[in-house]
Amino acid sequence: MTLAVVVFIILDVFLALWFIYPEYFYSCRVNLVSQSQVVKLQIKDKKLFNDFVKQYVPCENGHFKIGDPASNNPPTAVKSIKLLIDDRQGVLGNYPTQERDINATDKTANFTYDYLINENKKEGILHIQFNRDYVSQPNFDTLLPLILATKLDIFYKFNNRSQWLDRTLRPETFSIRTDQIGVLYTKL
Repeated sequence: MTLAVVVFIILDVFLALWFIYPEYFYSCRVNLVSQSQVVKLQIKDKKLFNDFVKQYVPCENGHFKIGDPASNNPPTAVKSIKLLIDDRQGVLGNYPTQERDINATDKTANFTYDYLINENKKEGILHIQFNRDYVSQPNFDTLLPLILATKLDIFYKFNNRSQWLDRTLRPETFSIRTDQIGVLYTKL
């Protein structure tokens, strides 16, 4: 009799946790990996950061539905999204750089980015590198969330170009700062 009660209690706890924290059972994990020698990013508030990412790439039934805008492949369901920040210049640049993303002095890109989908690991990767001069701007605190928001939005709306946020959002009108998305950054 007591074994049945213990099993019943364990099942009740498991079901309660499943309803309260479904993301742990369905996945939809978000990771930030910072390997840059230009800027160090780290998550200060995981809930704020997860909410920020999921605002632009919604978690649907335990998966993110994403795609690479440079391919004609159908959407892919992945269990996690990784934001990878590093310095491997020349690796990226598959996407046209908009005029506002060009350094006015030396005509280099302020940042480069790419989308990678690892179907074996069920992981989508937003891969970004920043130019040192760009990170040194006084308003990088608001530029970083803007870049992340627009590039995450493209990952989700990859085949609906007219709806991409980077077509309409401007730095002057975007006021979210890094601390509001749960991220700390340090210029190196």
